[in-house]
Amino acid sequence: MAQSAFEPAPTLIRKYGKGGRLELSVGFFQRLFEAGLDQPIKETPILQVLRSSDKKRDQFSLRAKLSDGIFDYTACFFDKKLMVQNDRDKFAEKVQKVGNTWIGGEIIAVTAGRWCSEVMLADQKYAFIVESYDLLARNLPELMPEGMTETKHHDGNPESFKGFKPQSSIGIPWGGSESGDMGEPAAKRAKPLSEQTNRIVPPMSTSVSGGGPLAGLASVTPIKSLSPYLQRWKIHGLVTNREELRAIKSKAGKDLRIFSFEIADKNGDKIRITGFDAEADKAATQIQQGQTYFIANGAVKTANKQWNYTGCDYEITLNRTSEITPSYDDKIEKPAFRLRICPLKDIPAHNGETVDVLVIVTEVGETQNFTSRNNKELTKRELTVVDKSGTETQVTLWGDVAKGFDPEAKGQVVGFKGYLVREFGGGYSLSSGFSSEYVLTPSLPEVAELYEWKDGEMSTTTFQKITATGGSNLLTNQRPLRLMQSLRLGDNASGAAEYVTIHADIVRIKPENSLYKACPSSDCKKKVVDVDGSYRCEKCGHTTQNFKWLYLLQSEISDGTASVYATIFSPVADQIIGKSADELGNIMEADHGEFMQILSDAYLKPYTFRIKAKSEFYNDENRMKYVVMKAANRDYAAYNQLLLNTIAKLDAITV
Repeated sequence: MAQSAFEPAPTLIRKYGKGGRLELSVGFFQRLFEAGLDQPIKETPILQVLRSSDKKRDQFSLRAKLSDGIFDYTACFFDKKLMVQNDRDKFAEKVQKVGNTWIGGEIIAVTAGRWCSEVMLADQKYAFIVESYDLLARNLPELMPEGMTETKHHDGNPESFKGFKPQSSIGIPWGGSESGDMGEPAAKRAKPLSEQTNRIVPPMSTSVSGGGPLAGLASVTPIKSLSPYLQRWKIHGLVTNREELRAIKSKAGKDLRIFSFEIADKNGDKIRITGFDAEADKAATQIQQGQTYFIANGAVKTANKQWNYTGCDYEITLNRTSEITPSYDDKIEKPAFRLRICPLKDIPAHNGETVDVLVIVTEVGETQNFTSRNNKELTKRELTVVDKSGTETQVTLWGDVAKGFDPEAKGQVVGFKGYLVREFGGGYSLSSGFSSEYVLTPSLPEVAELYEWKDGEMSTTTFQKITATGGSNLLTNQRPLRLMQSLRLGDNASGAAEYVTIHADIVRIKPENSLYKACPSSDCKKKVVDVDGSYRCEKCGHTTQNFKWLYLLQSEISDGTASVYATIFSPVADQIIGKSADELGNIMEADHGEFMQILSDAYLKPYTFRIKAKSEFYNDENRMKYVVMKAANRDYAAYNQLLLNTIAKLDAITV
C-alpha cells in the first residue's frame, strides 16, 4: 500500500508524547501474558506495526505482526469494524527501505483491545484483537535495542521471558523541540537508529582502575541492571561463595565439568555465575573466595531459582568470550547483612524460589545423620519458626550449617536470607542452600519490634501452618486437560509449579500402593522402614511398634478432552474415598474385596479439582507430575455460567 507523509494532530502529541519523544511500550506482550489471559488489558500500549495482511477480511479487517520494541507477536488482529479506518490509514505490508525512504513501520496506540483466549490459532497462539487505535507515526525503520538484528518472537508462554524488566526506553523524537518542523514527515524528522536513544542502556558507575583486557569497557554495570538484552556489560564484585569443580552428567547422559560461584557488587546485589568444561576449568583456577574481580561477557539468562539462591532474576553462564580479571586497586568489602523480608504467610507465592524471612525460633531439633537414595551421607537439622503474620513453618538446615546452628537459639529472632521455599505433601517449608545465610538477632530495625511482639501478643496468637492449595478460588485459571497438556503448564525454566482448575471425573485408582505405612508422629508423613517387626522413621530417627496409614492415590482423571494420572494425598483423599486412611488400611488387610469396592465407588463422580502441575526429572527423564490439591463437588450453576461466558466471547469475535 502506498503511504503519504503523516503529521500527528496536536491533541495526539499532547496525549502520547513524552518530552518531545514517542516511546514504545517496551515489554508490553510479556506483561500481558504474565497477567493472564483472563485479566482485562489495563494499559494503552504504543506498538509498532511490522507486517500487515488483509487476506482474510471476512473475519477481521487486518492481521498484523506488532512489536513493543523487544517482543513481537504475530497473532494480532484488527477488528472488522475498523475496516474503514484501516483502508484510510493504508498500513504497509512490511517495513522496507525504498531508496532513502522507509516505508511502513507505523506506530499506533491501542486504545481498546481484548484477548480471544478461547480460540487457539494453528500456530498455538491466542489472538490479540485491536478494537480501536490512534495512528501516531509512520515511515520508520523497525525500532529495537542497538545490537539486536530483530525483535524477539513471543510464543505466548509467560515463562519464556519471565522476569524481563525494561531498562530504558525505545522510541523516536516526536512532536517536541527535538523533532524540528511539525510539517515534516516523521521519517524525515526521526534520527537514524544509531543516533536515537532507543537502546537499553544500563546505569553506569565506577570506572575501571588500571589496564588489562577489560580496559575497553569504560564503566561498570550494576548487577541489578543486567538482562539478556544487554550486548556488552562488565560487573565488579566480591566472590561471596565458591563451589568446587565437579563432574556431572547432562540430561542426555554426557559427562560435564561444572564450576559455580557468586559475587556481590558494592550495592550488595548478588548473581550466580557458572562455567562448563573448559570455562569451568579456567574459572576454577582463577576465582578465590573473598577476592574482588571484574567480569565481562557471557550469557545472561533467567535464573533457575530452584538452584539459584541469590535472589537475582538472572544468572550468567561463562563462554569463550568471557573475561575475568582480578581487581587489586578497587576492592569491595563484604556487604552488610540485609533482608527483603517476606512474611511467612506469603511464602506459598514464592514456591520454588528463595526468600528472606525474619522469624522467632520456637523449636530447635537435633542434628540427624542419614544416607540418601544416592548413597550420600547427609546431615540436617529442623527448626520450627513463627512470625507476626501468625504463621508457623519448618526450616531445614543442611550440612555444616545444620551442625553449626546454636542449639540454644530457641526464643531468639533469626534472619534467614536466601532460603528455598519447598512444597511437599500439602505444606510449605524453607530449606538452606549453597548461598543461604542466617544471623542470630541481626542488626535490623525490625528485630526490636519482633522481640516486643514476642513478649506480648505472641503468647495469645494461634499459629496457622501453611497448606498448599494453590489458591482458594476453584474458579480461577480453568483449563481443559488437553489444553493444560498442550501448553505444558508447569514445565518451565524456573522449576515453579502452576495451578489449574479442572472439571473432571476419576476413572481409575491404582489399588497397589494406594496406602503406605507412615511415621505415627502427628507432624510427620515419612514412610517407615520395617525392621524385624518394628517401624523406623529415618526422618525422626526413632523406632516404634506402630505406624499410621496415609493415602497415596494414583488416580486417572478425565474430562472428555484428555486424561492424566494425578496423585491425591490426605486430606483430599479422605474426602474422595469417604473414609480415613487408617480405616481403609484396616479394611484392606481384613477384606481385599471390600477394599476394591470402596475404591471403585469413587469412580465417575463429577468433581472440580485444583491441580498442581510441575515438571520433575526422574532417572534423567523429564516428566510431568500432577497433584490434586483440592476437590469439591461440581457447582453446576457456576460451571454453566462459565460455559455461557465462553460462548459469548466466541460470538463476539465471529462476525
